[in-house]
Amino acid sequence: MLCAFWGGAFDLIVCTGLLHEVEQPLAILNGIRQLCSSETCVLLNVPNANSLHRLLGLRSGYIADTHVMTERNQAYQQHRVFDCASFAALLGQAGFAVDEMGSFFVKPFTHQQMEACLEHHIIDENVLDGLYRLSEDLPEVGSELYAVCHQSRCEQGK
Repeated sequence: MLCAFWGGAFDLIVCTGLLHEVEQPLAILNGIRQLCSSETCVLLNVPNANSLHRLLGLRSGYIADTHVMTERNQAYQQHRVFDCASFAALLGQAGFAVDEMGSFFVKPFTHQQMEACLEHHIIDENVLDGLYRLSEDLPEVGSELYAVCHQSRCEQGK
C-alpha cells in the first residue's frame, strides 16, 4: 500500500487542474485514495463545463454544447470537461465523499479574449478581483469547479 511507502497517510492532498488532462482520471483518484486516512482532506479542481464563458459560447452559437471539446481543449490534448454532476459522480466512483463543491472565478470570455481585454486595458486587476468575488453571487458558473472531499466510510476499511 502506498501509505506504508510514504510512512503514513497525508493530512491534505491537493490535485489541481489534472483530472481533465488524463485519459484515466479514475486511476489517478484511486491512487490518491490509497494515500488517505479517514482524516485526510482532498482538494481538487477542474474546468467547469457550465462556466459563464461556455454558456455564452453556447448562446452565441460558437459551440453546440457546453461539454464540447473546443479547439483549445484539443490543442492541449485535454480529454473531458466536467460539470458538477459528472465531477461528483467521478469522485463517488473513486470512493470519495464530497464535503463541499462549488466554482470560482466567473470568467465571461475565453482565455484568449480575457488576455486581450487585459492587454488593451479594457479590464484591470480590480475587475479580475470582482470576477473572483462574483462567484459568491453566481456559484455555479465559475470557470473552475472545486471539491473538498474525504475517503468515504465504506472505502476506509479497504
